[in-house]
Amino acid sequence: MMKLTKNFHNLSIRYKIFFPLILVMLIIITSQVVFRGFESKSVRLNNNWVNIAGQNRMLSVKVLNLSQLVAQGEESYRKELNLTKQDIEFAIRTLKFGGKITINKKELQIPSLNTALLVLHENLKKDWQSYNKQVSQISSNLYTQYDKRQKKQVLLKSIALSDQFIRTSNEIIYRITEANETSQVNRMFWRRFVLLSNVFILLYVLYIFWQYTLRPLQKLSEVSSKMVKGQLDQDIDIKQKDELGKIAEATNDLAYNLKEVRDFVEELGKGNYQVQLEMEKRGRIIAEDSLFMTLITARNQLITLKGENEKQTWASHGLAEIGHILSAGDTDIHAMGQRILSELIKFLKGNQGTIFLLRKSEEEDNYKEWLKLIACYGISEERIKQKEIPYDGEFGAGLIGQALIEKGTIHQVGVTPEYFEVKLGAGEISNGNLLIVPLIFNQTEVGVLEIGSFREFENHEIDFVEILADRIASTILNIQSSKKTNQLLLASEEQKDILQAQEEEMRQNVEELRAIHEVMGKKQKELERQNQRIKSSELVLTKALKQLEEQKQTLETQKIDLEEANDVLHAQEEEMRQNVEELVATQENLALKSKNLERQNKLITTSIYYAQNIQQAILPSQERLQRSLKDSFVIYRPKDIVSGDFYWLSKIDNRIVVAAVDCTGHGVPGAFMSMIGNTLLNQIVNEKKVTKPSEILKLLDKSVYEDLNQQKSSNREGMDVCICTIEPGETQTNVCFAGAKRSLYYTHQGELIEEKGDRFSIGGWQNNARKSFIGRDIKLQAGDRIYLSSDGFVDTPNPRRKSFGTKRFRKILQESLELSMNEQKNTIEGALDQFQQDAEQRDDILLIGIEL
Repeated sequence: MMKLTKNFHNLSIRYKIFFPLILVMLIIITSQVVFRGFESKSVRLNNNWVNIAGQNRMLSVKVLNLSQLVAQGEESYRKELNLTKQDIEFAIRTLKFGGKITINKKELQIPSLNTALLVLHENLKKDWQSYNKQVSQISSNLYTQYDKRQKKQVLLKSIALSDQFIRTSNEIIYRITEANETSQVNRMFWRRFVLLSNVFILLYVLYIFWQYTLRPLQKLSEVSSKMVKGQLDQDIDIKQKDELGKIAEATNDLAYNLKEVRDFVEELGKGNYQVQLEMEKRGRIIAEDSLFMTLITARNQLITLKGENEKQTWASHGLAEIGHILSAGDTDIHAMGQRILSELIKFLKGNQGTIFLLRKSEEEDNYKEWLKLIACYGISEERIKQKEIPYDGEFGAGLIGQALIEKGTIHQVGVTPEYFEVKLGAGEISNGNLLIVPLIFNQTEVGVLEIGSFREFENHEIDFVEILADRIASTILNIQSSKKTNQLLLASEEQKDILQAQEEEMRQNVEELRAIHEVMGKKQKELERQNQRIKSSELVLTKALKQLEEQKQTLETQKIDLEEANDVLHAQEEEMRQNVEELVATQENLALKSKNLERQNKLITTSIYYAQNIQQAILPSQERLQRSLKDSFVIYRPKDIVSGDFYWLSKIDNRIVVAAVDCTGHGVPGAFMSMIGNTLLNQIVNEKKVTKPSEILKLLDKSVYEDLNQQKSSNREGMDVCICTIEPGETQTNVCFAGAKRSLYYTHQGELIEEKGDRFSIGGWQNNARKSFIGRDIKLQAGDRIYLSSDGFVDTPNPRRKSFGTKRFRKILQESLELSMNEQKNTIEGALDQFQQDAEQRDDILLIGIEL
């Protein structure tokens, strides 16, 4: 029994349930079938024997009647009498030996009598012989000779013998029936015994089922309830090899794992991101879709976020420190560059560095450009003396010139003269790393920043230097613009001095004319006196008089001319004096305004640069784009320092929501709208978990309309949006798109397709109640691409003020589909730069490309 219990203990649950039930059912069914078979056979035999007894009784009466008929002379019944006797004899013989017998046209199977009844059978046989002998007398001829009394005696004796035969036959049947009843009592006993055995087996099975199934389940339920409440120190002691034992073992493992997870999360909450799981310490393989892998991934992401935050904090600290130098208002580029370079090299833990400015000659017939060293750090005096590098914008000037030509950063690792000779602005660096960043602001080339270090620069350090290079370029341009303004002021002062000198010279000329006029007056008086003398000698000097008249007329004419000239000079003198006074006042006012504008320009520029940092911080980083998307690129060119365009990305479960947003205006007003749009998108998607593009646009439009109070004010600011939700599948990717006046371009089977958005903007002057944004589902395959953009790209002008246009935009996308994403980005930017040339940018530019 113990062995059976142990074996049952190790059976699986389904066998523990079904095997005992099937066993009990088989025992019950088998016993019922057996007992019912016995009972039906006993009843059938009893019925057969009763039928034989009844037949014998009927046949014995029939024999007596037929004998009387034969005795009365009815010889036709003799044959039937003989057959009836034969039937009785056959029945007697069959009753003893067993066999088949036909009664009432029904064939019955009779078993042989047992030994105990053979004596009765011999008596039955003797009774029949006596009865048959008596009946034979009735059927003989002698019977007819008997008188009535003798016949009556013969008949009475025959009836008595018939009754004796019937009684003996009935006694045999009674004995057989009695034996069968005894056997039936025994069968009833065994039936009850089997029933009690089944009940015992069932109770034992129920006990085993409770002991090894229900009780462990109750333990599992109690421990599970405690685990749900956070009590993880419970242990289930179930030593079974069935499913419950496995569940108990798994539950114990789960409790242990949950305790480990709890301790792991507590350590993460304390800021210990270097904590490891026990499985990691043991070097065990962790499944990709397990909770442990999720925790490890979360820890790694926290480490990554911490690193990114530290990098951003580091960059912000560096920008703030060097920003103080840039915003100090220093006009000496050389001194400012030296301080910037000194702080930058120390901040980057570099070894040496230089700053070159691009210089241009002002001689039109001999125009040339060169790069001039204005600041250095860690460079010997002999190597930097008269450091000027020729530059023509196409080739030459070494790596620093190449960086300016390509308008991109050059990062050289392991610079060794043994392998190649590199012409550097700082000379040769042996076994070092070199970072060369062009100083460019708004497509204007300013110079080159060069940094050398014996350690390799990290990506975030390169990004920091590139951002700082833009600020340095902007500050240098502002200083140069201020210097040009000051030069114009000095030139204006010089022009003022020249005008004053010319005024003095003109005044002297007027004085000289006045002196000449006085001399001419004196001469006229002298001529009048001479005229009087001449008149006294008129006759003599008639000819001379005529000549004098002519001279007088000439002098009169000259006098009139001189008077007119004098009046003109007086008017010019007065006008000149007034102009000079106005010019002086204008110059003073201009100088004052110039100083105010210069001061305000510095303040505004500094504030805008800080705003640019804030706006850059809300945009998805390149690392985040790489983590969320298979491959992508972003072309982002603000018209001013800050932009009204922005791109946005969020990942909710397995859905990626990406948007390109074009806010009303550009510059500072557009930047304010971009901050509002970014905040509202975060609320709608990240907080409310709305991922359907049409619903996002509807909620965004409602929020802009309400937050800007556009239903009551004249505010008509808004934004155009292209937004997609990317949901990767096993065989294809579903892209759900909705647009507010912006289209989505996507590729499928090598063809570029445009999916137009709705004709409503977000916010603005249109009626909010009549707007309806429709979502569109697009099924794309792996390798297909989608493009989101603002209108700034197609509105970009060339020098003839002609826009880039949608047709040219579609063409460049179609022609570059076979390229990688990075190559396609370079191709698109190259086409845009070649078209725009030196034309001023008209609007903010934003283009996002994503490969699925």
